[in-house]
Amino acid sequence: MNRYLFLLFISVLLSSCGLFDKEQRRDQLFLKGKLALQAGESGKAEKYFSQAIDFDPQFVEALNNRGVARRQQGKTGEAIDDFSQALALDPNFTGAYYNRSQAYLDYKEYYQSLRDIRQVEKVHADTLPVFFTKGLIYMQLHQYEQSLKAFNTAIQKSPENIELWVNRASCYYYAGQYVQARNDVDHLLEIAPNYAYAYNVLGLIESAEEHFHKAISAYNEAVKLKSGEPYFLNNRAYAYIRLGDLGPAQTDLNRSIQLDPYNQWAYRNRARLYIEKKNFAKAITLLERVYAKDKNIPLTTNYLSYAYAQSGDLSKACEWWQKYEAADEVLKGEFPEPECR
Repeated sequence: MNRYLFLLFISVLLSSCGLFDKEQRRDQLFLKGKLALQAGESGKAEKYFSQAIDFDPQFVEALNNRGVARRQQGKTGEAIDDFSQALALDPNFTGAYYNRSQAYLDYKEYYQSLRDIRQVEKVHADTLPVFFTKGLIYMQLHQYEQSLKAFNTAIQKSPENIELWVNRASCYYYAGQYVQARNDVDHLLEIAPNYAYAYNVLGLIESAEEHFHKAISAYNEAVKLKSGEPYFLNNRAYAYIRLGDLGPAQTDLNRSIQLDPYNQWAYRNRARLYIEKKNFAKAITLLERVYAKDKNIPLTTNYLSYAYAQSGDLSKACEWWQKYEAADEVLKGEFPEPECR
């Protein structure tokens, strides 16, 4: 009897030691993943978190952190899956809601992003990340009044945060409030004179007011400070097109699309270049593709109306003109109404 109890004790002890070793190894891998993430080595971090999850598939912290590592690598869909798994295991995990909100924002799933940030807001209502994220979401949804309200509150909380100022300036620009946008940019350049994104917004304002030489000067500063930013190149290309300087426009567009082949604004501008070259068939094909992917890119319908009119298809030209008028865009159309009436 005593011998039996002794063997049972040894068995339990060995089993407990095995469990302890497993948990210890899991925690070591998780720590390695956290250190790699902090060092900016997101690929290595993902590997460590995955190994930790292999030891414990219900390790919610590892799932959440692997999602962060995957998002940093541009693996947005996989990141969303990780955050969703973490939330399925722990529906009160606020950090996972916040991270999934950011991933949905990357994915342009704005309503889902808003839904998640509202979950965060229930726990951390009066916080900078909540107001900043809501500002970004509402701006993408073209709800500019709501966006500005969120950015205003965020700036009150962190008046030295240059990302807040540049995003509020961008929101003012999209809303057509160019004076307010310029005021924010002027303030930005006072507190951060080498901030490339401030010059980019300044270029957008100058272009909207049809000061294209000034716009190019602003974009030149932006490109000088951050040469690999495709949006700066695309925006400068548009200003070159409006000045009829098609060679530099083509160069900037090619480079911009090479850096970011998913930016539909660049394809809209390439179509605008085709219009300038009177290649209306290519312009129409490209513009219709842009419109199918994103109906909210300004002037797409105005360009389509003009391209069809120049191609001799007045019916299509008038159809697209009606869509242009119905959209009530802030930016003034470059081309006049075709003879529809």
